[in-house]
Amino acid sequence: MKKIALVVGHTFDTPGYFSNILEESEYFYWSEFCDDYTENGNIFKHDIGIDSYTERQRLMATYTHDYDLVMELHFNAAESTQANGVEAYHYFSNKKTRTIANLYCKLVSESMGIKFRGAKPLYNKHQNGFGFVSQTKGNAILLEPFFASNYNDCDKFNRAAYEEVLKQVIIYFNESN
Repeated sequence: MKKIALVVGHTFDTPGYFSNILEESEYFYWSEFCDDYTENGNIFKHDIGIDSYTERQRLMATYTHDYDLVMELHFNAAESTQANGVEAYHYFSNKKTRTIANLYCKLVSESMGIKFRGAKPLYNKHQNGFGFVSQTKGNAILLEPFFASNYNDCDKFNRAAYEEVLKQVIIYFNESN
């Protein structure tokens, strides 16, 4: 069986987007999810006290260098409350992560009725998430299952269904070459 890791996006000190709808930031939302997560995969959190995004990404790449698939948990947000949907970001030239990212988006969309936005390639250091997908030795994907700035997305998102999505992605990855 291949080694899988989940990474909680952001840090305690810089917890990411705060959703007024969820009344929680990304870091704390996903930390709570991971505390209850029952499927396979090791959980990692970025070290606090490291101010540099680049240094945190480099350190996380070191922690996860033995893993075959590393998925970082986030949720999306936009100024417009109309923005909605599921996305997953991958390193632009990695065909395997593009396939997995699209499968992930399809599963989230079908199981929760969240709009399919699909896999998005990251190709330069000025894009959010590029450091994570480019520096991780194994296959890395940044997951954005819903927009936390959109009431409908927040209402549709279901943690139990999400656990099943992650389980299906892991099964697919383990069975692929």
